[in-house]
Order: sequence, then structure tokens, then C-alpha cells
Amino acid sequence: MICLATLFAAILSLPNHWDSMVYNMSRAVHWLQNRCIDHYPPHIPRQVEMNPLAEFASLNFQDLSSGDR
Repeated sequence: MICLATLFAAILSLPNHWDSMVYNMSRAVHWLQNRCIDHYPPHIPRQVEMNPLAEFASLNFQDLSSGDR
């Protein structure tokens, strides 16, 4: 029951962790907006210094679902 409750909460809640909002989500949204994954000059250097594997997954989910849920 705990696993089901956790899964239900994870599916219905929006991303709200500061780490996600500072550079993970913004990086994927920037790529969606420009329709390419080229480097860009960010205000937060972590957006281009960190490995992009999680952002690639987020980018694909956002593009396929037309949102960030």
C-alpha cells in the first residue's frame, strides 16, 4: 500500500524540488524551446557542466506529454 500511495503521489505531483527548478527543468525547457540540444550561455553554469542524462529523459517525457507532469 505504501508503494502504491507513493507512486500515486509521484505521478500526480508537479516537480517542486529546488534542484529541479534551478537547472534540470530549465535546461530541458530551453532545449524544447530552441528545438535543439546545442550548448547555450546560461546564467547558472551548472546547466551546462552537469551530465545531461536525466535532462534527456525529462526532455523526451515533456515533448511526448506536452507538459512537465
